[in-house]
Formats: sequence, C-alpha cells, structure tokens
Amino acid sequence: MSAYFLKTKNKKMKSKFLFELVLVIALVLQAGSINAQEKTEKQQIEGRTSLNVMSDSPDGSGETLINYSEDGHRYKIRLSGSKIIEMFVDETKIAEQDYTKYDSLVKKLLAQIEKDRKQAEEDRKQAEKDRQQAGKDREQANEDRKQAEKDRERAEQDRQQAEKNRQQADEDRKRAEQDREQAGKDREQAEKDRQQAQIDRKRAEEDRKLFNEMMDEIVKEKLVENKEALKSLVLDENEFTINGIKQSDNLHNQFKAKYLKTSSSRINYRNSGQSRGITID
Repeated sequence: MSAYFLKTKNKKMKSKFLFELVLVIALVLQAGSINAQEKTEKQQIEGRTSLNVMSDSPDGSGETLINYSEDGHRYKIRLSGSKIIEMFVDETKIAEQDYTKYDSLVKKLLAQIEKDRKQAEEDRKQAEKDRQQAGKDREQANEDRKQAEKDRERAEQDRQQAEKNRQQADEDRKRAEQDREQAGKDREQAEKDRQQAQIDRKRAEEDRKLFNEMMDEIVKEKLVENKEALKSLVLDENEFTINGIKQSDNLHNQFKAKYLKTSSSRINYRNSGQSRGITID
C-alpha cells in the first residue's frame, strides 16, 4: 500500500470522526435543552400544593380521608382519629410498619385542618353577628321613619298652633331652639361615649392578649401543668403568687417587668372551675 493512499485514507477517517463528534455534541445540547424545559415544567407542577379532606363525623372522631399534594408527590391518607390506618404515596401503598415515617406530615395536616375548621367557625359566627346587626339596623331604620313621621305631624300641629297664636309660636320656637341645642349636646356626649367605649374595648382586648401571653409563659416556665391548672394568680409590685404559692424573686421581677404597665398595676385572676374572673388595673 502506497504512502499516498495511507495519507488520503487517514485524512478521510479524521474528517469522518470530526463530523460524528460535532453531531454527538449537537445531540447532547439538544437533549439538555429538552431536559431543562421538562425539568422547569415539572418544577412548576411539583410546586403546587393542595389539600382535600373528607370525614364521616363532624368532630373528627371517626374516619378521615385526606388527599394531599406537595412537591410533586400525592398522598392519600385514611385516619381513625389521628392514627393512620391506610396510606398511599404516589399510588404506592405504604406498609404499616413505615407509618411512623409520616407522623410529622400527618401532624402538620391535622394542624392545618384544625386551623381551617376554627377559621370557618369564626367566619360563621361573624356572619351570624352581621346578620343580627343588620336586623337591628333595619329595626332602627323603621323606628327612625316612624319618629320622622311623628316629627312631621308635630310640625304641622305647631304651624297650625302658630297661626292661631303667634305669641305661643314664638315661645315654641324658642323652646325648640333650646331642644336642638340640648340635642346637639346629647349627640356630642353620645359621640364621646362611643369613642370612650372604643378605647375601653381596645384596652380590654390588649389586656386579654397580655394575660394570655402571661399564661403561656407560666405554662412554658412549668409553673403550672397547663392553663386549666391555673386556679389563682396575683401579680403586683409586691407579690407574685400562683395557686396561692409565692414565687421566687427572680420570677417576680421577670413577670413584673414584662406584664405590669406601672408600679401601681395589679393583675388578679381567679378560676373556680365554673367561672373565671380577671382584673387588670
């Protein structure tokens, strides 16, 4: 075989190899682009979260079926109370001995379900309050219309009386002016009372919030086992007692600094089991 033939053959093989290499690189780049697009679409789908709950008893004491999707995984969980009795993940049935691996997920879902239930109950109560208030507003509007009609009738009588006796009409006008002035004063006082009531409601809400925070801290500090175990509490500048037991100076200073508004403030709580009383001065 001549040297020229070998040289030509090697050149053709090198060209063929370069062509195939370029083709492979192009295919790899195209596949990478497709995979990236598919990955982006998959991430968008996997990022969606949904929760659907079906229960055969309103109080949650019976069986509950939860369908839940998160991060691209689908969970189907059947509970008895808070105990898993059957579970599927992405259509794959989970063995009973592996249920404990999903305890944190179940706790999270049950917490969300309870939160949604409470919010729905609060919304229902608020809707009922709004309905009752609307009824009261309609009744008040009817009363106002009746009163307006009476005022018009009285005005007509006053005009007739004024025609009969101008002097009496002058006295009536003076008296009416006095009544309007008094009505203006009454309205001003009513507005002051309304504003004071708003301030009082806000202060009461702040006091309730402050006391609830203090109860949480008392339980956190393990001064009582739970909120129901708190039967009495006194906190002021001079003492801090819980259920009749005087607390340490460190705890007294800690709670005094955090929950007493002034040095003369005092918090007194009593829980007899049948009734509770809170006084915050």
